[in-house]
This record gives sequence, structure tokens and C-alpha cells, in this order.
Amino acid sequence: MLCYMDDELRRIDADIDDLDDQISRLRFEVPGRLREYEDALISEITQMEEARDRLKQSRDELEEMGQRIEELQRP
Repeated sequence: MLCYMDDELRRIDADIDDLDDQISRLRFEVPGRLREYEDALISEITQMEEARDRLKQSRDELEEMGQRIEELQRP
């Protein structure tokens, strides 16, 4: 019976060690992964802002062209 308990305790200790290793690895890896995701999101947001700014510029140019056309069509 004690032999069984010793084996079980060794298995539990091994599981605890495995979990400690996983926790340590995740504590090291997760911040790096989060930084990568953050950098990717910031890059995507920047690209979207640039696209928005180009669209605004195109809209302004079209409005200006429309005003010129209206001026040219006036008698």
C-alpha cells in the first residue's frame, strides 16, 4: 500500500513539475506573443488610417473638380 502511495506521490510531483515548467514557459512566451499581436494590430490600424486619409483626399479632389465644372458651365 505504501509503495502505491509513493508511486502516486512521485506522479503527482512529476505533474507539478510539468505544470511549473509550462507556467514558466508561458510567462516568458505570452508577453512576446502579445507584443507581436499588438505590433500587427498597430500596423493594420496605421494602414487603415492611411487608406482613410487617401479616401478623404480623393473626396476633396472630386468636390473641387465638381465645383470647377459647375463654374465652367455657368454662363
